[in-house]
Amino acid sequence: MHNHPSQCQTTPARAKWTYKDNITLANDPVHAKNAETPQQGLEYGLWLSLNDRQEQLTTPMLAFMADTYEALDEHIPGAHQQLRAKRQPVSGGIAITSWAPTMVMTLEFKFPVPKPSSTDYSSRTVAVFSSGKFMNDPQGRHDVYVEVWTAPSDIGEGVVKDDWKETQRCLAVSTQMALLLPMDVNKKLGSRVGPKL
Repeated sequence: MHNHPSQCQTTPARAKWTYKDNITLANDPVHAKNAETPQQGLEYGLWLSLNDRQEQLTTPMLAFMADTYEALDEHIPGAHQQLRAKRQPVSGGIAITSWAPTMVMTLEFKFPVPKPSSTDYSSRTVAVFSSGKFMNDPQGRHDVYVEVWTAPSDIGEGVVKDDWKETQRCLAVSTQMALLLPMDVNKKLGSRVGPKL
């Protein structure tokens, strides 16, 4: 990440995320600017913090955090954007008309989750970096590369030390293949009795 979490503005979480009230996000401004040039693919970085101050990072949480990245389809031009363009205003916001389910995910753990007593790392905040370059038919198939890193402090807090970047560690690396489908597919599967897949 280019900017310390204390220097980044919070960013609203996606409206469709059912867990959005439990996390706070802050985009790294450098990565947000890079995402404005989709012809070169998508590279994105954000800080993700657990809102409950009693909650602490655990190794199993890294899988969830690795799957919380900026959606590729919102930045790379193509026919898949027609799904996004069909958003309809509804009472209280926008109807989300597309869904990007993760179909395949690998996760390699690189470094132990820091102890809560650490002075170099936050116990409830991580950096999530993601990149992707293409999206193809059928079904908007796309590959994403994700890194989950330690954070020197929580979002909007902490003192910026000169060496903060050198002390951070990559906790996990993930590669994923996802699709882009109409949201109706998600709702239909979700309303089914029994197994959802």
